[in-house]
Amino acid sequence: MLKLESTDHRLVQQVYDLKPNKQQIRSIRNIWKAIQNKKQMEEQIEILKHRIHSNCLPPAFNLLDYLLDKKLTRSKQSTTDDNDNKQQTILNARRLKKIGRFKYDLLELSIAAAEDKVRYYDKIAKKEEKKLIMITDKLKKQNSSSDTFKQLMAAIEVRQKQMIERADYITQQKMKSFFDKAPTSQDNTMDTDGTIISLSNEQLLIINKGLKFIPPCQSRFFYKEPIEKIIDQEYKWLHTENCKNLTNYTFLTNDTRATNFFSEMKILLQQLHTKPLSKKLKANARYIYEMIKSMQRKLRKANIAVGQTDKSKLFFFIDTQEYEEKITNYMNKTNAYREITSGICPLADDLHLVILLLDHLHERNEITNEQYKQMYPNLKTLELAHIYFNLKVLKPEISVRPIVASINAPARLICSFLDQLLTSMYNYVTKDITFINSIDLIQKLKQYEQKRYLTSTTLFVIFVVTDLYTMIPRDGAISALRRFCNKYSVNGKIGNLKVETIIKLASVVLDTNSFAYKDKYYRQIKGGAMGSPFTMFLANIYMLEWEQKLIQH
Repeated sequence: MLKLESTDHRLVQQVYDLKPNKQQIRSIRNIWKAIQNKKQMEEQIEILKHRIHSNCLPPAFNLLDYLLDKKLTRSKQSTTDDNDNKQQTILNARRLKKIGRFKYDLLELSIAAAEDKVRYYDKIAKKEEKKLIMITDKLKKQNSSSDTFKQLMAAIEVRQKQMIERADYITQQKMKSFFDKAPTSQDNTMDTDGTIISLSNEQLLIINKGLKFIPPCQSRFFYKEPIEKIIDQEYKWLHTENCKNLTNYTFLTNDTRATNFFSEMKILLQQLHTKPLSKKLKANARYIYEMIKSMQRKLRKANIAVGQTDKSKLFFFIDTQEYEEKITNYMNKTNAYREITSGICPLADDLHLVILLLDHLHERNEITNEQYKQMYPNLKTLELAHIYFNLKVLKPEISVRPIVASINAPARLICSFLDQLLTSMYNYVTKDITFINSIDLIQKLKQYEQKRYLTSTTLFVIFVVTDLYTMIPRDGAISALRRFCNKYSVNGKIGNLKVETIIKLASVVLDTNSFAYKDKYYRQIKGGAMGSPFTMFLANIYMLEWEQKLIQH
């Protein structure tokens, strides 16, 4: 460090020995100051990023936990009932999750602010450099000898490089000082007042990272298959996807370059999967693997269900029995699903209906050959849809939202086709009565004000439709679709499709809404499947018609 300090002093002296004028000195100082500030910001960013990566939050963040823990301790003393304890545990889990997420959001905001400052100081440095060059160029014209000016610019640049080197060295030393000997966090086990699970701080931090967290070296620890099988599976998938891309861009997949590429790709996969891990990486990966396995055992033992919260990337923790009760209550309340009591998988019947309709439309020239191919099911990847439920934690009463995963279902490609065909038309029709985002809302409010629609007596009315996708009657949705298409069609057609053809395609989508859940088969008899691209459009036109009738009255 002393060596760096002495070198810095010497380089500064060399610049001043070249006797720059006052304007040059001012620019030089501004450049150096901007670089110094920039490096300080970069140091802060490096430390903050390392805090996030190493789960080592600033000590000041613990104050929030301490204050909330005191309040919770007081509330716990007054609760002895088991139900109260259970509710308290759920609240504690939510508190930990939200506080943890809040802390990391604060760090990310700090990083973003520091990055803005880095860009700001970088602009200042570049601006002053241009200014210095302009001043120097003017002096060159007045003085024929340019060697002095070249020496000055070189001396300034050398000092800048030394400043960067010095700042990087200081950052490295701080990182070692801050983190290499940082104490490891202790197990933060909840006490018996309402405790269901006990997770360590490290485990809670992994949970707080949500879906962004990726365990390292998964193929070495998490998969039971032989490494050769994993390599072969990954290669086949990459080969298939790349062949699709090459075909789309009219490249031959058996071309010499393509063959060499695939060969090198397989070699690379083998190298990546078989390359020995460093001791540090292996130890860290094994530690995380064992920690995750420990979490799974604890959650399983406590009978806790884990899933993704609705409209967020965070996890929820809930008692499995309570979770199942919420799902059962939802299915009973909506009456949108009917169990297929025969126990026979409906996939074959759904596929038959889809193919039968497409063949019929194709034979009657109601759809083109290209459209037929576009909507025809992919028999290689065909599978029955399945349903899962996310918790809607933002609602006052926590309920569930059903998501039907139907990406490989028989009618999925018809859904995508109808969505592409009709959604753009819907967006155009409703562009004047739809708020795209908050900016659009403000602009439209200004327009209303200019037209004197917006007055002190104007009322804003909001309607919230509960379980919209599963509450729309099937016949009502089809009728609304027919009226919408008839109203905005040209000569009874949308594109090259007749309105009745669109209705037939939409009907088969609704008729084949089948899925599996807990070793049983179900068919959706009301509304559309949430998760299907066509369902949103269908719900939108149904609500559009309802809203227009309401406005008229």
